[in-house]
Amino acid sequence: MEQKSELTSLRSRIDFRDFGIVGSFVSLCLVLSLLRHDFFSHENIVNVLDQSSAVGIIACGETLCIIAGLFDLSVSSIAAFCGIIMIDLSNKIGLWPGVIIGLALGVTMGAINGLIVHYGRINPLIATLASGILFGGLATVFVNGMIISANHASFGVFGEVSPLDGVTVPTWLWLGVIILTWILLSGTTFGRSLFALGGNPQAARLSGLRISFIRISVYAISGGCAAIGGLIIASQTLNADPTMASGLDLTAIAAAVVGGTSISGGEGAIWRAAIGVLILTVISNGFDLLGLNSNYLLVVQGAIIIFAVGFDQLLRRRAT
Repeated sequence: MEQKSELTSLRSRIDFRDFGIVGSFVSLCLVLSLLRHDFFSHENIVNVLDQSSAVGIIACGETLCIIAGLFDLSVSSIAAFCGIIMIDLSNKIGLWPGVIIGLALGVTMGAINGLIVHYGRINPLIATLASGILFGGLATVFVNGMIISANHASFGVFGEVSPLDGVTVPTWLWLGVIILTWILLSGTTFGRSLFALGGNPQAARLSGLRISFIRISVYAISGGCAAIGGLIIASQTLNADPTMASGLDLTAIAAAVVGGTSISGGEGAIWRAAIGVLILTVISNGFDLLGLNSNYLLVVQGAIIIFAVGFDQLLRRRAT
């Protein structure tokens, strides 16, 4: 009886999402390395990390939202609008003032989402879908549907290769956001509040948690992450337009789900979401290296997402 109890305790400490996501990523990399000897080359690894950076940063904020039982479908519009504002202001008042104002704008737009969701009592999917359309419309009006370009090459500093071993600046920015959001989620009262709110909103409310503060804050963080993603994309091309981040919202959500973040809320981890981003990026990279028809890429990614959601629901049913 005691042995059975110990076995049950051990199983309760094992999160199969952890083993599944790590095993899937390692297996995928091993298969691609066998098919292409240059998969593990320095150049390709740097390329994969660089391609993952913008969506990876956005996925960090999205993961916090999903854990709290929320969704943010406005991040691609926020990224585009903030990228446009950063370039415009950098042209007019200088690089750093423009970037700082753009980041503050992203946080503000995210906070507006939180206000709409909480005080408007609107479903998060509908609210952020509508605000995303609104923000995208504002971006289009601001540039009159045109592309805005940076007047100075210095704006590209956020998309360049860093002096440290050839790794790009976006990769280091992503690593920094991973660390900060990881600490926030795992080592603070606010992070525990996100799990509580996503796991059981009614119990969280009865326990005295400040629901309004949590929702507004997590959306503000998501908006800030989106603004950083917009900065990276704009810096890499020295251009910005209203469609430059199109689709990143769904990709970020997909990466979080593939990484084991429960769409029902209350479960997830930043590091797993990061691996989810890498899995989706490595699959795309593998298609390029192997010369496969890119028309099938979305089919493969969609199938993986369906499997991840199904696996999550299976684990939940077994847990109950």
